[in-house]
Amino acid sequence: MRRSTLGTVYSLLLRAYPRKYRARFGASMLADFEDRAAEVRTRGTLSLALLLGATVFDVARLAPLEHFRARAFRGNDKKNARYASPRSSLSKYAGSVRVALRMVVKNPLSSVVAMVTIAFGIAL
Repeated sequence: MRRSTLGTVYSLLLRAYPRKYRARFGASMLADFEDRAAEVRTRGTLSLALLLGATVFDVARLAPLEHFRARAFRGNDKKNARYASPRSSLSKYAGSVRVALRMVVKNPLSSVVAMVTIAFGIAL
């Protein structure tokens, strides 16, 4: 089966991903893109241009993250591979803040007493 021009462009964009990632997901990603392009092709040239722009944006956003994950866990550490993200520590911090705010709303009097106690402890 002959690949479309957009399929060729997308296969070139896939080279931005790490080699192992491409080997594992590249064929299905290309097939999905070509299916989407076939659907969008009926709506006109502007729709194809928007699809290509969104695809370039997605590749530019996701490929560096995949390279980071590939470099962070090159060894046999499969156990912690899912935590390899530059945003993981920030998301842990955001989760802690959410829990703290939830506790303040749930127990406002206890929270105020704790904050005043800490304030006095710091001030003295």
